[in-house]
Amino acid sequence: MQIVAEPAAVKDPVPTLVRTHPLIDKQIINVDLIPHALREDQRRLPPSLTDRFALQVTPPAPFKSSCPKNC
Repeated sequence: MQIVAEPAAVKDPVPTLVRTHPLIDKQIINVDLIPHALREDQRRLPPSLTDRFALQVTPPAPFKSSCPKNC
């Protein structure tokens, strides 16, 4: 899924793709010197990953949940 942003207060808005830097799976390499590092296959991610988002649609939960007033 891609998200396109168009400013509402501009006369002729230019559509812009929303971009992000994905935080992908981390792996502990050396606890003393380097606490966390990306896995080898995730250090050079394709540029198209910055403007793609994952979406998972699930059926409604078969139970109800509520939060106490102080939560």
